[in-house]
Amino acid sequence: MTIASVGLFRSPPELASFSMDRYADGLLASLRRSASADGLAFAEARPPEAGRLPRNPRLRRYWGAYGRSVVHARSTRFALNHVLDHAYGHLAYVLDRERTIVTCHDLFPLLRWRGAVRGLGRRWTPPLTAQASLSGLRRAATIVTPSEATKDAVVERLQVDPARIHVIPYGVDPAFRPAEAWERSDRDRRCPLGDPLAAHVLVVSTGAAYKNHRAAVEVLARIGGRADREVQVVRVGPPLPVAERERAYRYGVSGRIIELGPLPPAALPSLYRRCDALLHASLYEGFGWPALEAMASGLPAVVSTWRSLVEVIGNSALAAEADDYDGLADALVRVLTDDELARRLRGSGLERARVFTWERAAERTADLYRTVLGEVER
Repeated sequence: MTIASVGLFRSPPELASFSMDRYADGLLASLRRSASADGLAFAEARPPEAGRLPRNPRLRRYWGAYGRSVVHARSTRFALNHVLDHAYGHLAYVLDRERTIVTCHDLFPLLRWRGAVRGLGRRWTPPLTAQASLSGLRRAATIVTPSEATKDAVVERLQVDPARIHVIPYGVDPAFRPAEAWERSDRDRRCPLGDPLAAHVLVVSTGAAYKNHRAAVEVLARIGGRADREVQVVRVGPPLPVAERERAYRYGVSGRIIELGPLPPAALPSLYRRCDALLHASLYEGFGWPALEAMASGLPAVVSTWRSLVEVIGNSALAAEADDYDGLADALVRVLTDDELARRLRGSGLERARVFTWERAAERTADLYRTVLGEVER
């Protein structure tokens, strides 16, 4: 049997991205285990560790993305190339276009510049580096997106033929699972998140502007004493911006916000199991991993109505507009006080999460590889 080599192109080590690495790690591991990948050999195509790097962070990023990555890509020879992050879509200009696939996770820089993200002011200077990278999508043979919403954005904003775009949702790590009875008892006995008798609402953020930092403060203030116990917000990621910390102080809720800071991926599953609900009120998402992880963990979720999030949750979570703080607060109060509703959401969320597996993503991706290779060899 002839073995076709597939190079999976990743960012330089110094420019590693939390979300992009999770995608690359999950997909690559499942591809290597998948029976559908027989006849394919996979290799990580990542520039080696650099020696001396520019001290200026911006120059370091430019050199990594547009210098080292391009030089490294030119030196590779694979039967098929898969660029795993649209931020490196420009590699399609130096790779064989007929043998190149690019995964586009979102179009946030471009959409914000065009004023298409409700709730965020328009960016008045064009995102030149993002435009340069995203232009490579027009050159690639095939594009992968994690949601129909992102596919439609690529078609509309980049004028790409929809027939060239394939929607393959992410998978969820099996480590995200419901809490066992002993884990719930242990949490009640020694909860490190604050008051063990309080309800803990989880917010997972990368710090990006579209994560809607204001929502947690506004919703917490509106909940007040409407729940049957105190409500605390547990935040993962960079601390709230100064403006939102000041807002929390004015509203008198700063003492009920617990900042855990950035956490390693391995720490997230147990954190989901120790909380009572997820709030994910993003202004924009290309997919919406926290909502999926919450459902897989048996954690009721309240999300915004951004289309990609609605795609992920189906009918298994509550939703309101990202700037409808009253609606988001009402939904959270219902989740925290209505045991029957919470039970139903946990059950339907677990069922919904079973749709999103890395095994399924790998099978569909391997089938796509064979299709592109078959077209090249005609």
